[in-house]
Amino acid sequence: MESKGLKKVVLSESQFKELRKSIANLRKKSNVDCIILIDESGQPISYSLKDPETPTAAISALIAGNFAAANELSKLVGETEVKSLLQEGEKISIYSCRVANKFILLIIFNSNIRFGMVKLYAHQTIKQLENILKDVTYETVEVEEAEAEETQSHESQEEQQTEQEEPAQSSDEEHQDSSTEEEPSEDDLDSALMLLKQELEKSLKEEDK
Repeated sequence: MESKGLKKVVLSESQFKELRKSIANLRKKSNVDCIILIDESGQPISYSLKDPETPTAAISALIAGNFAAANELSKLVGETEVKSLLQEGEKISIYSCRVANKFILLIIFNSNIRFGMVKLYAHQTIKQLENILKDVTYETVEVEEAEAEETQSHESQEEQQTEQEEPAQSSDEEHQDSSTEEEPSEDDLDSALMLLKQELEKSLKEEDK
């Protein structure tokens, strides 16, 4: 049985710098919040963000899934593929479009910004991106190997967590045992009460004298 594989984009340093420069210029000109270039597997390749806390990996995976679902829907109605998607919200809108048939350019912008301007600047940049990506190479990543590494990593983390938890449990048990040993017996309490009674009687006799 042949093992399945995923294609991973391999970029040279110069290609990566050119992509980053083009995307940064697009965000500057269009004044949008977020731009991400995504490969067909849903992995972010390059991006320019207004908010550095933007979850680029999660957004990229969801957008790639949206395109896959939209393509399947298009086939049902006789269309070959979807070239762009626009999701309009009250405050934020999302525009995504195909780049060189194997990539997706995602743009997130404030709904106050005119979509026509965003689309115009985006398509100007897409030509630049396609020129950069025309000589891009791919590397096959075996799915079985990736799953095995992930499983091994997960098991290792569980073992480390178990090792960290066991000493804590042992410490609690020792503390409980120690507390039990320090508790006074009934004989010790009786002896203490007897001594206290004798001291009190002695003190009363001295006061009578």
